[in-house]
Amino acid sequence: AMSELFELIPAMVERQLHVRERLRCKCGEGIVTADGPDKVFDKARFGPTFMAQVAVSKCADSLPLYRQAKAYRRAGVQVNDSTLGDIFHRTAQIVEPLYERLLHLIAEKEIVLADETTQRVQEKGKTRTAWLWSFIGRDEAERELIAYVFSRSRSGETPVEVLGETKGKLVADAYSGYNKVTTPGGRERAGCL
Repeated sequence: AMSELFELIPAMVERQLHVRERLRCKCGEGIVTADGPDKVFDKARFGPTFMAQVAVSKCADSLPLYRQAKAYRRAGVQVNDSTLGDIFHRTAQIVEPLYERLLHLIAEKEIVLADETTQRVQEKGKTRTAWLWSFIGRDEAERELIAYVFSRSRSGETPVEVLGETKGKLVADAYSGYNKVTTPGGRERAGCL
């Protein structure tokens, strides 16, 4: 007989200390230090897996940076939420080429689904409305390719930036902001339910 049991094996944070050999030539004029380990960027104190986890926790799990900082402090890593914010933004810069490639792959697809929704954004002493656009295509293995594009406005400029003059079908609602890409010679609008 076989039974199944799920058990959690907690993640751990590893502090790595890299000791680099330093040599001086016999003449006493030259000092050479061994190369250190590869880092995500110069003077980085956090490894790529740590950085990726910060971004995934914030974006995929909706875990605010201040809560992540508390959890890391419990695990023995003294890090504040502003440092995690720096890590988050640096990670976004590093993966930007992948994001641009994703947008390009979606724009190449015969059928693209698009929609936009409001996003409240903080400003000094108030909030304002911005827009989060989603563009979805399917790759050859029928896996969804999903890209989100933040915009300060709901104008049709975002669909133009993403889809340009590509051809195919665009599944979208009747919002006129998609009209700039659903033109003769452009994409054909396919109504959504």
